[in-house]
Amino acid sequence: MAMFLAVSMDVTLDIQEGLPLLPARIIASIYRVLEEALTNARRHGQATRVNAAIAQVRGAVAVQVDDNGRGSEEVEFGFGLSLMCDRLPAVGAQLEVNSALGSGFSIRFQIPIWEGES
Repeated sequence: MAMFLAVSMDVTLDIQEGLPLLPARIIASIYRVLEEALTNARRHGQATRVNAAIAQVRGAVAVQVDDNGRGSEEVEFGFGLSLMCDRLPAVGAQLEVNSALGSGFSIRFQIPIWEGES
């Protein structure tokens, strides 16, 4: 018999004020990566806190997600991380992943944006 523990997770999302209106495909990509990052933080990292930030940085929209989960000495690209990596090149981004045992997990990427893009 499997036993599951309900784990509470506090999530903070900081979206930079004045961020330009982003094309739907970029919003969808950000949403899906955030969704998968939250799922991984809870399911695999057993995180209790996740901080996510979205901001404009020199012609790009930067996304960073940090959790306080278990972390890992070696990052394994299972189904969730592989989906993130597969999704981002379509919008000109690459996923950066950092983790250390006992230090949680960090995911970062930047999607180039241009004036007038829709």
